[in-house]
Amino acid sequence: MTFQKRVVTDLLFGIQLSCALTFGASQIHKLYDTNTSVSLSWLIFWEAFLVINMFLGFKSHRTAPTRLTKQTLWSYVAWMFVITSYLTLLFIKEKMLWGKEEITSTVVTLVGIFTTFIVFGLKRKSISDPIMKGYLALCFRSIPALFVAYMVYKFNGAGLSGVAIAAGHVTILTRLIPLGLSIKDAGWDKNRVGSAISEIGNEISWLIVTIVWLIV
Repeated sequence: MTFQKRVVTDLLFGIQLSCALTFGASQIHKLYDTNTSVSLSWLIFWEAFLVINMFLGFKSHRTAPTRLTKQTLWSYVAWMFVITSYLTLLFIKEKMLWGKEEITSTVVTLVGIFTTFIVFGLKRKSISDPIMKGYLALCFRSIPALFVAYMVYKFNGAGLSGVAIAAGHVTILTRLIPLGLSIKDAGWDKNRVGSAISEIGNEISWLIVTIVWLIV
């Protein structure tokens, strides 16, 4: 890795860590007011997604360790710390609400996950396949995020801070921008296609949450 590329990746890594901590701090602060638009299933599936990626990232780092794979692992650790801390506080403050919306979100997300496994299983693909990972990311992150949008609409935006919404967009963009540049330089391959499916779907669903939040 050239010095210039290392500076860019280090900068993006720093931004992602800052966004994770900012997201967590703003949502924990908001928790002391209300949690009405925070979807519990969204947080749980997000945590599960991070665990899966942490495992796959560790295998990748152990096979071919680089500065970038190490930073990716630390990024997952930071977000796991934030989401776990938030879930723990929800439990302590007895605000882990599980209503019909959570049941619906869980069922729809699980159907998406199982369908993805069946389709790619028939093609003899494993979870390490980049395209499969991209579609799984859509299930784990994007589907529950749509239910977050519904919760935001239902409770007039209470429980989700503007800072957290902005941090979410910045985090996604710090992954989309390098991805776009790499596609421009080297074209498409399975890894870039999988990443594009994941990140574009993630940004679209979070954009829907943002629009609903701004409207209400």
